[in-house]
Amino acid sequence: MRTVTLVSRDADMMARLRRLLNGSFEVVVLESVRDAVDPGRDNLADALLVDLVSTRIDPAELGMVQTRPGRPVLVGLVSADEPAASGSERCDLVVSSALPDVALRATIEQAVRVHRLELEVDHLRRDRVRAEAAASRSVTAPGSVTTPAAVWTVLREMGKLLAAHFDLDRVIGFFLDAIVELVRPARTALLLVDEDRRYHVRGQRGLDPQFVALLHLEADDGLPAWFRREGRLAVRQELAREADWRDALRELQALGGEVAVPLWVQAKLVGILTLGPRVAGQPYGSEDLERLFTLAGQVAMAVEDISLFSTVRAQHAFIEQVLAHLQNGAITIDASGHVTRVNRRAEELL
Repeated sequence: MRTVTLVSRDADMMARLRRLLNGSFEVVVLESVRDAVDPGRDNLADALLVDLVSTRIDPAELGMVQTRPGRPVLVGLVSADEPAASGSERCDLVVSSALPDVALRATIEQAVRVHRLELEVDHLRRDRVRAEAAASRSVTAPGSVTTPAAVWTVLREMGKLLAAHFDLDRVIGFFLDAIVELVRPARTALLLVDEDRRYHVRGQRGLDPQFVALLHLEADDGLPAWFRREGRLAVRQELAREADWRDALRELQALGGEVAVPLWVQAKLVGILTLGPRVAGQPYGSEDLERLFTLAGQVAMAVEDISLFSTVRAQHAFIEQVLAHLQNGAITIDASGHVTRVNRRAEELL
């Protein structure tokens, strides 16, 4: 059975979690984070919920959790009055303890789903390493080498993980590390669009950090313009033959890339992935590029979903702040007539 560990001193929170998760999760309640990572415990939980409202937490203890292999997803529960409580910066996800029951349960289920997918991807990675040691690459065309199927199994499962995650920096780091490990480009970068429709490097491997910090691409020129017109991957050799796309070529070369892959969400270009030459000098096969294009679509959806999630979370935090400081009593109910939120003034009046 899936396991959730709760670190809390609030009896009401303990009872609420047991009621919410009854039958679907095993709920283990502990008094400290240190107990949760005790070496004597055989298995870590899928998710570790830390009640930052009722429990004094040492951030260093949360750091201990982050170093454990197969660690749980860290979910911090905070109050509307103190959304940046000590220790929240160490959590993978921070939510208000005043979330409605349905939203809190959905958050926990998502955290557990992420944990299980991370373990599955890690297991597939280890299997891939063993399989690769025993098998050679299969040549599909002169001068073109296709990545073994085991690699793409890992990447496919990784796509599911990215779609389930809610931490953009972690998604980017996980994605780039996996690309480097499995496809082995000498360098790679992921650019995402900002509110001004400029593309900035949000993560990279093998490039000069000072250089990429100053680099941005305009939405109507260069590589972004190529993707909007052509709708397909940009390959350095092809761009070099096109006099109209010299700006796109210069941008790709500045990023040390041989190939650039668009990240589309419907008709919106949310990002660009660039891949440098492979370490071993082999060109990318057509099957590799097709699969990278498909994977980029999964990453694009993850980026968009995380952006929407962050927007909703910010809106919820704002509402919580307003209700917490409202001089009048306020009670909200859902479509079924159940009370979902009661502010402090309403509690006093009732």
